[in-house]
Amino acid sequence: MTEIGGAWQCTVDTPVGVRNFTVDITPSGDQFQALVKGNFGELLIEDGRVSGDEMTWSMAIKTPLPLTFNCKAVVSDGTMNGTVSAGVFGKYPLKGTRL
Repeated sequence: MTEIGGAWQCTVDTPVGVRNFTVDITPSGDQFQALVKGNFGELLIEDGRVSGDEMTWSMAIKTPLPLTFNCKAVVSDGTMNGTVSAGVFGKYPLKGTRL
């Protein structure tokens, strides 16, 4: 299993611009929790899962409208690449680097 723990600087490229945020991941076996910090405030991820080098999780926001993002990423050599699915709003590329 790939080591995912620690702090990450991430970006999601959306139709309204690039969104930057940090993620501090605490792994526990094949699960993880994380604190996400960005211009939207702070979000706690409690449903993170890890299988090999693949991570999956969801994040829910309340403003500007209630929305759940379903995320999937592959971690390799200190980088994270994946997608963020925003339901009817589409999927957007996710990139991250270990801090």
